[in-house]
Amino acid sequence: MLVIAGCVGLCPGSALPATTAVAPGVEPCAIFTGYDYRGYDILKEFFVWSVGECCQRCKSYPGCNAWATDASLRCYLKTIPPTAVRTVSPGQNAGCPGSCPS
Repeated sequence: MLVIAGCVGLCPGSALPATTAVAPGVEPCAIFTGYDYRGYDILKEFFVWSVGECCQRCKSYPGCNAWATDASLRCYLKTIPPTAVRTVSPGQNAGCPGSCPS
């Protein structure tokens, strides 16, 4: 079961509101709705059932520190530098297992 929890106002360390996907016994994933980390793909275009699943796949993939999904729930695993910037991208979701750069 996947539970969606959110931050009240702004999430710590972020200038943007976010939600967090949490499965029982699993560390939360930051999720930014309507954003992407453009480029930096290390594995792309496989389908997942949820944005939370994409995040969990990132956690288990060597070198992955960010991910994104499109409107069709295609998952893109990424390696982003600390200077990476989220860009507005309607219909997509982006996040990191743990904390993300702004």
